[in-house]
Amino acid sequence: MNRAHVLRRTAVALALALCLTVSAVGGASADSAVRRSAPNDKGLISITFDDGPHPKYTREILDILDEYGAHATFFVIGSNAEAHPELLKEIVERGHEIGNHTYSHQTISKVSDNKITDELTRTQKIISSACGFNPVVFRPPGGAYSNRSLAAVTNLGFACVTWSKDSNDWRMLPVETIVKNMTTDVQSGDIFLFHDFNRRGSPTPEAVSQILATLRSQGYSFVTVSELLGQQTA
Repeated sequence: MNRAHVLRRTAVALALALCLTVSAVGGASADSAVRRSAPNDKGLISITFDDGPHPKYTREILDILDEYGAHATFFVIGSNAEAHPELLKEIVERGHEIGNHTYSHQTISKVSDNKITDELTRTQKIISSACGFNPVVFRPPGGAYSNRSLAAVTNLGFACVTWSKDSNDWRMLPVETIVKNMTTDVQSGDIFLFHDFNRRGSPTPEAVSQILATLRSQGYSFVTVSELLGQQTA
């Protein structure tokens, strides 16, 4: 069984477990099912990228991940995925995970359940057409959700994932600032947020390269979100 098949099975099992958690705890505390990190004793971290794919930066980042033997999760926007389906296939073929990030970067807490369903299912069809499977991890744009919108997401079979460390790379911060922020006070189980769709001159590829080098030298390894959550020990 190749790595892509393993990733799919891991993600499906994880999403099912989290959806059952939401059903058990009820709407009042449904956000307890949102995963921001996954503490573990194995030095595992998840690197994630939002808003792509981008014809320049996604491939640059994929090359950097290969260089450091890192695996990541790409939460793609449906409209960008629709424009670059070949990049979706490349992401998967190179051992990474794809997640759903809505079709048009909608703030799900501000739209109806029907709109949420349309945004997510439209994106799923695009990913499925390119890659032959449906992702089961979802990230709400801006990290914003309500109990109502989260319930709509989980009812569609998704595990909802945010982050514990935000690079703020979309603000076009200097590379050295991003590196310092993302290599300080790191915890095993952190989920890092970056963006592979950014303005011209994005600091993200160079920052990610330096961050991976630093953290790998400290003994950390880099896995997909689904793999990370499957290794949670606390």
